[in-house]
Amino acid sequence: MNSHDNTYVLDQHIRLEQVTSLYRNISLLAFGTGFASTAYVLVLAKASENTTSLFIWYAMILVVTSIRLFDSREFKKADVTIDNLGYWEFRFTALSTSAASVWGLLAWMGYSPSPEYQAMLMIFIVGVTGIAVSTLSFRWYAISLFLIATCAITWLKLLHLESVFSTVISYLICFYLLITLIGSRRFYLNSYTNTRLKLEADFRENILRDIKNEAEQANEAKTEFLSNVSHELRTPLNAI
Repeated sequence: MNSHDNTYVLDQHIRLEQVTSLYRNISLLAFGTGFASTAYVLVLAKASENTTSLFIWYAMILVVTSIRLFDSREFKKADVTIDNLGYWEFRFTALSTSAASVWGLLAWMGYSPSPEYQAMLMIFIVGVTGIAVSTLSFRWYAISLFLIATCAITWLKLLHLESVFSTVISYLICFYLLITLIGSRRFYLNSYTNTRLKLEADFRENILRDIKNEAEQANEAKTEFLSNVSHELRTPLNAI
């Protein structure tokens, strides 16, 4: 196997490790989602213009979270290899982006005209995306799609309000999105480097182990050959 093939195999194993890390964090993410969404609904239940829409949103986020938990369990039970990894990546990306879209819809379905609500929404979005950075940054596409989907839908609602305060908040969200994307990119690169170093060390250890085993097998074969030759030579000499 040449160096190009070795690099490809290593990259695929890194990808497998990253996707596994994403699925590993879903349980923690689901717990945080349930707690945060429940707290937010309880706070906004009286302030929201349309309580029915707010509770529909709450049901949507719980359904998406439950599906993601089920998907995580299926991943753990499945025989995931490099060959079928793309399928699991697609499933994770689709569900993660769906969850981000539902979070963004909170600005529409749980809307309240008070500036305090809009400021609280900003704080809540910062909290949600902050948790996402720590749990999704193992793959750059996962965190970038989540951040963009959540912030973009919220940003559209704030622009739709056409008030000075909401416009200022929308610009702050854009600035926050940019800073968070830069920070999450660095987080991803650090994670990628650490994973690569770990797998490279494992690869080198496996190669050295294989070389040692081959050397031992060659030595055993050499010893057996010399023993057979010695026996073949001694047999006629003893007869003489």
